[in-house]
Amino acid sequence: MKLKFIQIRKCRKNHKSGEKGQAFLLVLILLLVGTLIISSTLAFIGASIKTNGPYISNTNDLYAAEAGVQDGENNVLNQTVNGLNTLFNATNYNEYDYADTWSYNLPNQVNNDSVNVSVQNVWVPAIDDNTPGWYPTVSNPLPGDGAVTPPSQTEASTIINDTNLVVTGGVTSAASKIYKLNIAYIGSVSLPIISVGVWLPQGFTYNTGSSNLQGLYSTEQVVKWAGNEAVIWSFPSTTTFSNLQNSLGQAVNGSFSIGITFTYATALTSLPDALGWIDVTPAGTTTTGFPYYYSWNADVDDYNIISVAGHTQIQTYVPASSIRGLGSAINGDYVTAGGSLMTMGPGESQSNDPHGIRYTLLSDDPSTVNNIPTGSSIVAAYLYWSGWLQNSSEHLGVNYGTDYGTEVNFSINGHQVCFNGSGGYLRGSTPITSTENQTQPTNATGNGDYSYSCNCDVTALVQGELKAETGNASNPGNATYDIGPASGFVLGDTGNEWSYAGWSLILIYSGPTTFGHQLYLYDTFRYAAGNGGGSGNGSDIDPTGATNGPGGVISGFIVPQEITGETNAASFTAFVGEGDWCYAGDFIAFNAPSQYWSNPWSIPDGNPSKLWDGITLSSSIDALPPYLPNTASQPDNVWNTNPQPGSNIGGSDGVDIKTFYITWDSGLLQPGATSARIDLPTQVDAWNLIYMIFSFRSSVTSGGPISYLITHR
Repeated sequence: MKLKFIQIRKCRKNHKSGEKGQAFLLVLILLLVGTLIISSTLAFIGASIKTNGPYISNTNDLYAAEAGVQDGENNVLNQTVNGLNTLFNATNYNEYDYADTWSYNLPNQVNNDSVNVSVQNVWVPAIDDNTPGWYPTVSNPLPGDGAVTPPSQTEASTIINDTNLVVTGGVTSAASKIYKLNIAYIGSVSLPIISVGVWLPQGFTYNTGSSNLQGLYSTEQVVKWAGNEAVIWSFPSTTTFSNLQNSLGQAVNGSFSIGITFTYATALTSLPDALGWIDVTPAGTTTTGFPYYYSWNADVDDYNIISVAGHTQIQTYVPASSIRGLGSAINGDYVTAGGSLMTMGPGESQSNDPHGIRYTLLSDDPSTVNNIPTGSSIVAAYLYWSGWLQNSSEHLGVNYGTDYGTEVNFSINGHQVCFNGSGGYLRGSTPITSTENQTQPTNATGNGDYSYSCNCDVTALVQGELKAETGNASNPGNATYDIGPASGFVLGDTGNEWSYAGWSLILIYSGPTTFGHQLYLYDTFRYAAGNGGGSGNGSDIDPTGATNGPGGVISGFIVPQEITGETNAASFTAFVGEGDWCYAGDFIAFNAPSQYWSNPWSIPDGNPSKLWDGITLSSSIDALPPYLPNTASQPDNVWNTNPQPGSNIGGSDGVDIKTFYITWDSGLLQPGATSARIDLPTQVDAWNLIYMIFSFRSSVTSGGPISYLITHR
C-alpha cells in the first residue's frame, strides 16, 4: 500500500526549490484588496454620518415638538381663562373666539431646541349662519367656499349664555356603547327644527340606523367632518320641538326637553367627547323669545394645537369637555359661615317658653371656617345680615329701607377691617355699609314692622386681611369671621315671635386641588307667611322672586354628566331667618313631581324630593298643630334653628344656614337639565329667605386627539 505521506513531502520539496517570491505576491494582493475594502467602508461610514446627522436632528426636533404638544394639551385642559391669558401674555383670550390664534414659548429648551406652541379654538358644528339648514353631504363634505361660518365671539357667548336652547350630551352606558344628546328648550313659541347633528371624535364611528329617531327624520347622513365623521338628521318642514318630543314619548311635567340616543359601532375603551348641535329657525325670521336659529354643545371645546421645534411641526386637535361657564356662574366652590345675633336668653328654654321667643341681643357671634383646602385662594366673599324690626322709625331715626344702607362692624381673626377711600382693604374701626337693601312687611304687630336683608361684597377685605396676616395672597381663607352692629344701629328687635337677627358670609374659593364647580346665587329677599296657628296651610314662596308662587323654577345652570366615583350631583345652601323649632309643617322640596306643584303639602313622606337637614326633632316640642317631627323619613320641621353637625355656623337661635345634597342615585337631577323646581311650603311658621346658593359639579377631561399631523420643514 502506498502512503500519501510521500506526496506531501514532494510538495514541500517543490515549494522550496521552484516557488520562491509567491508569498510576497500574495501579500501585495491582500494589501490591494484590503485597501479597496477599507476605502469603501470609510466612504460608507462617512455617508452614514452625513445622513444620520439630519436623522438625529429630526428625531430630536420631533421629541421637542411632541413635548410642546403635550404642554399645550395640558394647559388648555387644566387652565382657567385667566391662566391662559397669563400663559399667552394676553388679556383677550376667549373660548368663543374662533378667529384669533394665541401662542407661547416653553420656558426651557428641549433637546437644544426652542419650542413654540400656538392654540386656536375650533368651530366644529356643521351649521351655516348664512344658509340655515345647510349641512355637508357625501359629495361635498368640506365646502371650499367657506360655507360653515363660525359665529362672532359676541354672538357665540350670547347664544350660550341665553340658555333658551341648550345642547348637552355624553355616554350613558360605555358597556352598551350608548350616547345621549340632550336638547332643552325654554320658550312659549312652537320652535321648528330643521336638523340635528353630532360630531364624533377620531376613532369612533356611528352605528348606522341606531338612533331613536327612526321614522321621524327625512334623511340620515354620515359624512366626513372635522377629521372624522358626523351624523346629521334632517326633518320634515312640519317638525317642531314639541311634536318631536311627543313623537319620542318624552313630554313630561310640561318641560321642553328631547333626548336623542344612538350607539357607537365599536367597543368603547374611553368616553368620547362627541359634540352635538341643532338648527331650528330659518335666517331672517323672527321668533319671539329666541332670536338665534341654532345652538350647540358648548360643554365640548376643541383646540387646534401647533408645536414647532427646529425643522419639525406637529399639529393636533384636542377636544376637552367641561361644563360651560354661564353668565351667572362662578368657577370654584364655596363654604358658608355665620351665626345668630339674638337668643332666647338666660333662664329661657323649651320647657318654660314653648314659643321660643328671643329676648336677648348679642354684640357679635363669631364663626370659624377650617374646611377650605390648603393651597386654595379666595376669589369672592359676600356678606349678608338680616333681622326683624318693629317699625321703621324706632331706632335713632335709622331707616332700613331700600334707599338706605345699614352699618356693621366686620372682623377677621379679631382684626376689624373696613374699606379705604378707594374701596380697598384697611384695618380700622370704621364700619362697613351695605350696598344692597331689601325689606318685607310682616304685619306682626300692626305698627309697620318688617324684616330686612342687607349685603355687601367684602372680597377686597377678606383677601386683604388674609394677605396681611400671612403675606400670601393665596391664603385659603380658613379664619374666624365675625360681625356686630355699628354704633347707633340695632340689627333686630326682641320680645316677639318674629324676633331674629343673624348674619352669613359666603366664601368662594379655588385652587389646584379643588374640583370644578359652577355656582349660582339667588338672593331676592322673600317672606314666607304662615297660617298664624289657624287651619289650612301657609305659603309656598318662589325663591327666585320671579313669581308669587307656589314654588318657583331656578334656571340658568346645566347639570353635568354623572362623574364616576362621586355621590352628589349638586349641593345648595339656604340662609333663612326666624325659623322656629317650636312650629312644624315647613320643609323644602327639590324637583317634586308635577302633581304636587299646586299643593306641595301633599308630597308624601319618603318621597326623595323632600330633603332632610340631618337633624332629628320630636313632635313633642311643637307649640301648635300639626305636631310633626323632623326625621329622615319625615322632614317636616326643617327650619328649626339648630345647626347641622360639622357646620361652620356659630350660634343659630332664630336663623338657619343649612346645606343640602342632591345625590345622583336620587334621580332628582338628570344630565343636561337646565332648571329645577324648588318648593318651600310652610304651615304655622313664618320666616324669611335671605339667599340660596347652588353648586353643580363640573369636570375637565381630555377626550384624546382628534387628529395628529407631523410635518418636517
